[in-house]
Amino acid sequence: MPVTIEHIGSTSVPDLKSKPILDIGIGVDNKGNIAIITDILSKNNYNNLGFRSEQMGVILERLRDGKRTHCIHILELTSRHWTDYLNLRNLLRANEHIRKDYELLKENLAALHYNNRKAYTAGKADFIQAHLKTMRNIP
Repeated sequence: MPVTIEHIGSTSVPDLKSKPILDIGIGVDNKGNIAIITDILSKNNYNNLGFRSEQMGVILERLRDGKRTHCIHILELTSRHWTDYLNLRNLLRANEHIRKDYELLKENLAALHYNNRKAYTAGKADFIQAHLKTMRNIP
C-alpha cells in the first residue's frame, strides 16, 4: 500500500503565524486504502470526522483538553486536492510577499470569525484558489 505523508497547513511554513494545530496529509494510491488508514487512526485516539467535500478527503482529528492538536487529511495521491495542498505549502514557503498577505488575511479572519472555523476557512478560499489557479496557468 503506497502511502505518502506530508506536513501541510500553516505549521509547515516557516515564518507563518499559525494556530497550534499540526496538519498532516496522507496520500494513498487508491480509495480502498483510505478506509484502512482511517480505521488504524480511529483506533489510536483520532476522531473520524468523515469525508469532507471541501477537502476531498477523509478528515480525522486528535484533541487534547477539548482543543484540536492534530488534523489528518487522507486523500488519493492522484487528486487535484493533494497537489493543491503541496503547491500551496511550497508557494508560501518560497514567496515571502504571498506568505505575508496570507498571514494578514488569516489574522483578520481569525478576529472576525473567532468561534466559526467554517467561516474562517471559507474566507481563505478565494485567496488560495486565486494563487493555485495562477500556478495551474488557468485563465
